[in-house]
Amino acid sequence: MTLFYGLVAGIALTLGAVHLLVWRGRSGRRVYLLAAGMALAACAQALVELALARTSDPAAAAVLLRWGNFTVGATLLCMVWFVRAYLSAGRAWILWAITGLWAVGLMANVFSPYSLVYTEITAIHSLETFWGETSYQVEGVANPLKYLTDLASFLILIFVADAGLATWRRGDRHAAVTFGGSVVFFILVAGIHTPLVDVGIIRTPTIISATFVAILAALSYQIAWELDRARASEKALGESRRHVDRLMRSNLLGEFASSLAHELNQPLAAILANAQVVRRYLGHEPPKIAAAREAVDSIIADDRRASDLITQLRTLVHRDVVHREAVEVTGVVDETLALVRRELKTQSVTVDVVRPGLSLTVNASRVEMQQVLLNLLFNAAQAVEGQALPRRRIRIETAQDGGWVWVSVADGGPGLAPDRIDQMFEPFNTGRTGNIGMGLAICRRIVESHGGEISAVSGADDGAVFTFTLPLLEKGCVANECAG
Repeated sequence: MTLFYGLVAGIALTLGAVHLLVWRGRSGRRVYLLAAGMALAACAQALVELALARTSDPAAAAVLLRWGNFTVGATLLCMVWFVRAYLSAGRAWILWAITGLWAVGLMANVFSPYSLVYTEITAIHSLETFWGETSYQVEGVANPLKYLTDLASFLILIFVADAGLATWRRGDRHAAVTFGGSVVFFILVAGIHTPLVDVGIIRTPTIISATFVAILAALSYQIAWELDRARASEKALGESRRHVDRLMRSNLLGEFASSLAHELNQPLAAILANAQVVRRYLGHEPPKIAAAREAVDSIIADDRRASDLITQLRTLVHRDVVHREAVEVTGVVDETLALVRRELKTQSVTVDVVRPGLSLTVNASRVEMQQVLLNLLFNAAQAVEGQALPRRRIRIETAQDGGWVWVSVADGGPGLAPDRIDQMFEPFNTGRTGNIGMGLAICRRIVESHGGEISAVSGADDGAVFTFTLPLLEKGCVANECAG
């Protein structure tokens, strides 16, 4: 028996420690704290049952019975509240009735002379197992108040069955069977065996702790199964988000490919023209060295400009880990406009840029900031498409507000429907044919990952205004070390 109850206590203690660790690692969800409380109470109950089976002293047995009622009550109350919190099911009035009955029962346990179970201990019987081990069983006059907790046990069966049925109807049949089935089965076992032991019909030690550990093991299995499934879902969702992110970048590339080709054509044409000038200057007698040197400097500058454009193109679709650095916001605006200038000019869209009077620096990924601005610019360009020429304008403004940098992109389009504003940043929510509705969702993910916020409102003169904020990088800070 020492081995049996010791094993039960050890299992309960281990499961309790595991649930405490999960509770700390899951942002303090109380459901795991309740599971840990149930496990620790079951461990204490196993130790009480072992001591009770070993004592032949009525006074010591009365004390152990009293402590045993506390551990049983704590285990059962943790269990029913756990079921309620985890399944979000079960009738509240039954739950409170169970809690109230046990509260009255535990008060009676304190003030009754021989605990809640007996009003008087009349005998302690010696029992011998078939392998020759001796244990003891208490017999006494039943306490009438014990029927309060017996009624509570009956209500537990009803409560758990009700919660399991509601969970089954909700579609979560795995949890309904695991929780409802295990609790009902083992409560029935303990609920039949223990009263028969108390009245002396069955001559065995009590095994309440073993049934509780069996219930706890079933609940722990369900929790582990759901945590594993949630982890797999989070991993799959992360992969899907990365895939959609790459898809959106590829779509953006398709939209400004013509603009990029135009931007590259200018420096390449200038390089060719200056190279011809250099050859002509060097062919003079004597060679015009100073003029040729100036032309070579122009070639180098145009080459760097073309190289920067190609680098931006490559990084927009690159899959490496995002690198953050100190980024000057107006510089990112200028770089992004350079990528789409040709496309906007083709659509006769005018862009006004309102610049602050000071440098605004944030700790950010330059490429991701370009991605956000590209999405907002293309959305604005689509919004003004079909408008009269005076309204084909986009206004980009950057400013500082306390410790924040904000960037707004306003258009002269038809504006935003009030019932769509709250849903605009949700995935797959689009009002345009041919769009997949992920651009603004990705913008929100990027901005929020940088510690900022993004929002949309209707403009004062129709149109739409999209604004995102980012924490200002403090002066003297290293980008990857300072907050913001």
